[in-house]
Amino acid sequence: LIHYVDSNLWTPIFYAAANSKEKAVQFLLDNGAALDWVDADQRNLVDVASVEGNNAQLSKDLEECISLSDEESAPLVKSFKEILEKEYEVAKKLNKKLLVMFGELHGIYSIRELVKRFLQVAKDMGISHFNIELPHLMAEFPTESYAKKLNMTVNRVDTHLFREKANVKLRNG
Repeated sequence: LIHYVDSNLWTPIFYAAANSKEKAVQFLLDNGAALDWVDADQRNLVDVASVEGNNAQLSKDLEECISLSDEESAPLVKSFKEILEKEYEVAKKLNKKLLVMFGELHGIYSIRELVKRFLQVAKDMGISHFNIELPHLMAEFPTESYAKKLNMTVNRVDTHLFREKANVKLRNG
């Protein structure tokens, strides 16, 4: 039952987190409950605990469990910076702009945190625009909020309401 998934893509740990049941959350974690699960609305455990249960401490505890450490993310951030610097130099030589695009993140907390670190690298290099693939009607996504906190211009792309059937001009218009 620990891995049971309902029609909203909620597992037992989602219900425990949403209802601030700290002991139940701990029991489920101790017994192998998945931390990186995302529900039908692309919310993760941290999102659910902070919004649904309004339990700041539980949300912080889950965040600690899910977060990537600096040690874990350092090689990826270093590689991203090296690639970005190289591509940025090529773009400058060609008198072009560099476009950095992150696809759909699907709410996965560790990836969202990694993208925040990538955004900081980009901002430190002087890149001020961020494009994110988000549906038109979706509320502001946490990564989008973080980019705005860095004073980056955020552009939503691929925002057409019927994007599965839309041509490129409609999808990005």
